[in-house]
Amino acid sequence: MQVVVPVESPEKTTGISQTDGHDQQQGRAKEVPLVKKKMDSTNLAMAALGHLPPAHLLPYTAAQTAASLAAAFLAKGVYRPARPAVMATVPAAGVGAGEAFFVEVALTFVLVFVITAVATDPSSARGKMSSMGMDAAAGSVTVPPMQMQAGDQSNRIAIIISPRAGSSKVLPFELVNGAANAGSQRHADPAESTPEARHHLWHPGDLPKIKPPVPLVKKVGAEFFGTFTLIFTVLSTIIMDEQHKGVETLLGIATSAGLAVTVLVLSLIHISGCHLNPAVSIAMAVFGHLPPAHLLPYIAAQILGSITASFAVKGMYHPVNPGIVTVPKVGTVEAFFLEFVTTFVLLFIITALATDPNAVKELIAVAVGATIMMNALVAGPSTGASMNPARTLGPAIATGRYTQIWVYLVATPLGAVAGEGFYFAIKL
Repeated sequence: MQVVVPVESPEKTTGISQTDGHDQQQGRAKEVPLVKKKMDSTNLAMAALGHLPPAHLLPYTAAQTAASLAAAFLAKGVYRPARPAVMATVPAAGVGAGEAFFVEVALTFVLVFVITAVATDPSSARGKMSSMGMDAAAGSVTVPPMQMQAGDQSNRIAIIISPRAGSSKVLPFELVNGAANAGSQRHADPAESTPEARHHLWHPGDLPKIKPPVPLVKKVGAEFFGTFTLIFTVLSTIIMDEQHKGVETLLGIATSAGLAVTVLVLSLIHISGCHLNPAVSIAMAVFGHLPPAHLLPYIAAQILGSITASFAVKGMYHPVNPGIVTVPKVGTVEAFFLEFVTTFVLLFIITALATDPNAVKELIAVAVGATIMMNALVAGPSTGASMNPARTLGPAIATGRYTQIWVYLVATPLGAVAGEGFYFAIKL
């Protein structure tokens, strides 16, 4: 059986000419010109892992170094800084060489991890979100009744792709008889009646294979790493703000948390769902979007990641004032209400974008990161805007301060379950 895929002219829909498409079908990958490939400081890692030809490594490095030198001299000539040394990256006063080395390694590790996850993994950032009950294809593919005619010997499948459809939309497909009348028996769609429509043979061997489910151990590892990265980022920003006389400000701390969540969702959502939060995992398990057997391993990985990050931050920065702990600065009732409401809003947004097939899933990372930032600006001065039992528990264990910790351990799961339940109550 062959698959016949009627699409718009390849030059219009994909930007690939027929010659390029033929070469790709024959397994001959077209060489990308050197100047069109990505240029950034991760070229060594990309070359080591086979994502950059070794012959391109030195030209890339030379071009990047030359560009950096040109920009530095240009900035020096234009602005004429009184202290040119401020343009250089030098460890701050009181920061040891070992500490600076570790920070640079950790930051570069996270940077290349995110780049590799998003740029080289075909499963990332494409809406494959089944780990959180997210099925990007749900609701966007409709199969009409199949009609078989007597005497039909070779059926071909016509997959109808509308040029007006969104990036995640696939129009109905049906069985048609023979290549000669494939175009006349397609599903009635005004968008498909254009004269440019044509058929291209697509053999079944070219169809993408369904990948097996991600093993639980990899999901747990992703949750540990994601939670560690999130907590390390947030706590480091808070300590920098304290040690450098408010240089970060509340806006900087909120932005740091929001950006961390954004890049982690882009990188890990196709592996574990990127919960990073026991309250999220509990809510997902309650409403059937996380297998019950996965709940305890997820929570254990998240808490362990938070504890590890908290001790790492404490050992690196030696904070005099343990401000990394979330302690209410308002009354108990008010603190409980704030944590409940902020977690309610967070889970409402996550549930709307992650579990509803009618939602615009392409923006889930940005939307969740923006929600974290918004909630941090709202509740940060009052409660620390935890929204996450792991965020509170890890620093509390590292510093030995457990003041009113029950508020965060109770209010956040209740708010999460209520937020997800409320969305399901009002959704279409």
